[in-house]
Amino acid sequence: MIATEQARFLDIAVAKGHLAGETASKAKAILDDPSRRKPLPFALMEQGLLSGDAVDEVLSEMIQRVDSLVAEGDKMVRMDAVTRAIFHYDEALESCPSDERPRWKKVAALLERRRFDDAVAELSQLLEITADRAGALRKRGTVHSRAGRLPDAIADLEASVAIEPGDGRAHLELGLCFHSQREIDRAIACYERAIAAQPDLVEAYNNLAIALIRAKRPEEAVKAWDRALHIDRSRRTILHNVQALLKKMGRPPGKP
Repeated sequence: MIATEQARFLDIAVAKGHLAGETASKAKAILDDPSRRKPLPFALMEQGLLSGDAVDEVLSEMIQRVDSLVAEGDKMVRMDAVTRAIFHYDEALESCPSDERPRWKKVAALLERRRFDDAVAELSQLLEITADRAGALRKRGTVHSRAGRLPDAIADLEASVAIEPGDGRAHLELGLCFHSQREIDRAIACYERAIAAQPDLVEAYNNLAIALIRAKRPEEAVKAWDRALHIDRSRRTILHNVQALLKKMGRPPGKP
């Protein structure tokens, strides 16, 4: 629990009557004690100021409040009231800043409104508390990429794959960044790593084929598109592209 959450815990414990008068004063002193190392609930139990049941009741109320606010935010998203959704997620974060759920959901809502800088700020805060650093770095890198900040995107995505080399999506996003910078060989290497990590990632095959064409390797591009269509034959654009490439190569189009 971070400092603001511990203060919130104390407020709820007092409001529920678990702490009053002298016990409330002692609890406040423990809260403000800079030498305290244990989270406030455990420190209060250790001092005999709160029972285990009382601690559970207060924590349960804190969790229920966050759950309720997140659910209300999700409802607003479904109604396309994204600004109102962000308000509810902010309330949830104010109540429990270390809970990752509302922050992830707020990021998604901000991206709906193309508020890239705000999304990056939220992801930077998330990186301070999340156990999924690779996922948060991948997401922040993707946002930087959408905002056109390719050097920042590449830095985050390279950090992400260094932590989690098996994340095919991160390798794909990194390849797209290099592709945008016309570093085709590096893009191809990233797409190939994405496929090795996630063999059913159609977008990796598709972008690999596009990069291979730019590298003047059409035969390999046909094979990449062929593999994409074996995974998902409904991709009409890929089918059109491979047929056009075969025609340009002087080969019967047919079906890959």
